[in-house]
Amino acid sequence: MAKTQEVIGSLWEGLYKHYFLGLKTKEGKVISPIGSTMPLLLFAKDYSHIVILIQAENSQPFKLLQNIQLND
Repeated sequence: MAKTQEVIGSLWEGLYKHYFLGLKTKEGKVISPIGSTMPLLLFAKDYSHIVILIQAENSQPFKLLQNIQLND
């Protein structure tokens, strides 16, 4: 349960930094997330990472990667 809470917390931190504060392009331009799609979360079968897909209002795609550290 503690690991689940840690992963969810890290995911929220990443979404806040890279989505809610604006989507940053490779050129350094920041695009407002208003009008973009809702983030699509794709979990790896081995739970090693989460891929987050977003399409900005101008149809530009964004892919974010959240690694998951599993310490058994």
